[in-house]
Amino acid sequence: MNSNLEGRLRKYKLPKSKALLPLFEAIVNSIDSLIDEKQNEKYIKIFILRNDTLMSSTEKKLDLGEIKGFWIEDNGPGFNKKNFDAFKELDTLNKVAKGGKGIGRLAWLKAFDKINISSHYYDSDVLKQKSFKFHHSFEDGVEIENEATSTEQNTNTIIKLDGIKDIFLQHIAKKMESIGVKIIEHCLYYFTIGDIKFSIYDEQEESPLLDLNKLFSEKYETKKSSLNVQDNDLNLIKVYSNISENKILYCANNRVVKEDKLSKFIPELKTSLPGEKYIQIFVSGKVFDDTVNDERTDFDSNLFNDYNVDFGKLEQGIIEHIDKTLGDLILQQKEDNRNYLNEYVKKEAPQYTKIIRYATEEQIRKVHKDMKGEQIEQELFNIKQSLEKDIKSIAKDLSSLNEIDTKSLVEKVTALNSANLAEYVIYRKTIIDTLAKFLKIDDKSLEDDIHKLIYPMQTIETKDYSEHNLWLIDDRLAFHNFCASDVQFKKFLEDSKSADRPDILIFDKPFIYSPNKEYMSTMVLIEFKRPKRNDYSLGKDPISQVINYLDEISSNSRIIDNDNMAITINPNIQKQIFIIADLTSTFEVIIRKNYGWLMKASDGTGYFGYEPSSHSYIEIISYEKLLKDAKNRNRIFFDKLGL
Repeated sequence: MNSNLEGRLRKYKLPKSKALLPLFEAIVNSIDSLIDEKQNEKYIKIFILRNDTLMSSTEKKLDLGEIKGFWIEDNGPGFNKKNFDAFKELDTLNKVAKGGKGIGRLAWLKAFDKINISSHYYDSDVLKQKSFKFHHSFEDGVEIENEATSTEQNTNTIIKLDGIKDIFLQHIAKKMESIGVKIIEHCLYYFTIGDIKFSIYDEQEESPLLDLNKLFSEKYETKKSSLNVQDNDLNLIKVYSNISENKILYCANNRVVKEDKLSKFIPELKTSLPGEKYIQIFVSGKVFDDTVNDERTDFDSNLFNDYNVDFGKLEQGIIEHIDKTLGDLILQQKEDNRNYLNEYVKKEAPQYTKIIRYATEEQIRKVHKDMKGEQIEQELFNIKQSLEKDIKSIAKDLSSLNEIDTKSLVEKVTALNSANLAEYVIYRKTIIDTLAKFLKIDDKSLEDDIHKLIYPMQTIETKDYSEHNLWLIDDRLAFHNFCASDVQFKKFLEDSKSADRPDILIFDKPFIYSPNKEYMSTMVLIEFKRPKRNDYSLGKDPISQVINYLDEISSNSRIIDNDNMAITINPNIQKQIFIIADLTSTFEVIIRKNYGWLMKASDGTGYFGYEPSSHSYIEIISYEKLLKDAKNRNRIFFDKLGL
């Protein structure tokens, strides 16, 4: 067996996440040895071995000392000749009727440095004792240390797994009860039978004995059921407890192979059931017994194919059954989640108010009270997208719609448009709030920050209304034909040599056409100044600056747009100038002494007037007025949404 054992061991895969599997294998070996025995008292004892030299006093007290191994003791028939010969035979068929693969002990070699076994057994009518080591380097895998007549009264076997390897150590729970729970979960079926006494001992525990049967009866409530999926008979054991989480566990030969969170399939099960209970559902059946891999760490997809079974559909059928049978238990969670979603939409996402009425139950179930805001927003966005797809699908064949379907389509489109409008209103509220925050900052770079907030800088591309915020100044600026933002005149005025860069220059709405020309009929010039700036002087003020810009524009007759097309400027173009600047003392003095044609607004937050030399209408808007007017223009929409 030696060469076969070494080769088999190299191929054997033991994931780090399955670090307790060697312990489970030893326990199941003990169970198999006892299951058919007729004795009155059957027991399996598990001893936790800890590394005393590495433990602090606190770790000892809290049961957190590093685990180095386990002892597993049972009072089964022991390693008699039949069992010992089977142990030495790799891939033995000794326990094939019980689902045994004959290689479980390879997990011991994979995870532990030392395996020692001591057994008392009957040879004919004589009670004998045998001690041996198990290692892949030995002939037949075993090295007998002692073999003699026993002085004990009864049969028993002790398997000592010592020196756990570092790669597995961090994946083993340290507390005795945590290990006990894992043992119960893995061997649940045998706990439901109840004729074997399971106990754990830990010398570092204040109460060194943990009665697993008692823990099972106190913490777990079981219910059994069956179903058929894809012509496969399956058995379900539902276990209710106040520990762990809601899980589905797939079993082969009454042992857990793989598990998953039930909340992955049933969103309401992210939290406990009524009474702070959790449910674990153990699923078993011949289809799983026949498709488990040799290592018992997963199921073999190729074997599923051989059985003409689609695991995905099999799992779906199981989940649908579970969802249906848990209906009453999760009814309150469903109602709570729906109420939570409605309340969230009302307070945090009003744009979805009319949308969620079209959400499916499956979509609503994905939202729960433990989700973060951005996660809920994503689910709401998915609901909206689903509605959009539904509308597009229906709209492909409008001629086939009856009156009721047509009315339903119109209602859906109205709800979607309402949501889109509400989203845009919320976006505007965010931009206004951002501007308000900017105005509380005293920073020399603030002028550029405000410029970028309203329109991207250093571009002559015409932006869609959703890509800029010119509406902060005037809603009529949302759409235009040409816009240069922070770009030198010489880069877009055909005959200009000027390196001056107006903040924002907009041309719009041609209304005179000829075979070779397209005229721009209106022009808007916007100039920003840093909030609270107070160092202006005549000739170095924003009014003289924009008048100089107007002179440069007037001396040029054509624009070169982003597509390198020449567009003629109407000589009689209408000119609207916006100067966004605070009315500080130096600016007020310059206006009063030099620009008498400007009139002060009644609220004192700006000026307006007609500049005769350039034939332009100029409006000076303070940042206070800019913010206040933007809020007032949008207030009715904000109020409607409760913003």
